[in-house]
Amino acid sequence: MGNLEKIKEQIVELHKNGLLMLQDLRFISDDSMEKNKSKEQLSLIKKYAIRTYYQDWYTQSLIVIKQIIPDRLNEFTDLYLSDPKRKNVDILSYKIQDYLNGMSFKTDRYGQKIADENLIVERRLITQLDILKSSLTRYDSFIFDVKKMAQADLLDSEIEEAKELLKNKYYRAAGAILGVLLEKHLHEICIDHNISGLKKNACLSDYNEALKKENIIDVIAWRSIQRLADIRNLCDHKKEREPSPEDIVEMIIGTERIIKSIF
Repeated sequence: MGNLEKIKEQIVELHKNGLLMLQDLRFISDDSMEKNKSKEQLSLIKKYAIRTYYQDWYTQSLIVIKQIIPDRLNEFTDLYLSDPKRKNVDILSYKIQDYLNGMSFKTDRYGQKIADENLIVERRLITQLDILKSSLTRYDSFIFDVKKMAQADLLDSEIEEAKELLKNKYYRAAGAILGVLLEKHLHEICIDHNISGLKKNACLSDYNEALKKENIIDVIAWRSIQRLADIRNLCDHKKEREPSPEDIVEMIIGTERIIKSIF
């Protein structure tokens, strides 16, 4: 399992542990709730007690949110961080950080608390858990974007390698690299579009035909790719004529264009 796939497991685990932390917070407010739990359940809940576990949970959750749903980051941190510039501590300004630091609301003249800190923190923690859980709905698109970025970096480096080979007059090697690069790109497009029925050892021309058949590329793109496939074959088979510098330049330009315009 790769690191990207492990992120999903981490989110699920963090959410589960956060719910246990929430139960601990509710026990603090009402210890009679513990009567309905077994010793094993109580032991697990205490393991994730909010006063001892929250900081670890917050730090790990922050990393996930930064990666997957950065647009929710400010909202998530605002539920925890207290405002150093606030003039008064009230229901709106009281944050989880205040609770962990042991800050309590003042009492009125009858000795009654103005608000219940546990209830406020519970509501803030529930919102944080909901934000964390929402990252699961964005997970698949996040993984897709990361993979595409990684592929783009790889494609760029291989095109640069082909250019360097062209510069040093290794025309066949340059064409071979570009052919493999273009073939891999078309293969990924076929996977992304769930194209079936391809041969086990499909080649560049097979992918080109399949994409045309499914109307993912038009005739102009199909002809362009077929032309690049012909140059690739010229580079791969020494029985043909030697590829020219112009052939490789055409293949570099064409491959870059296909990669950037066909997905």
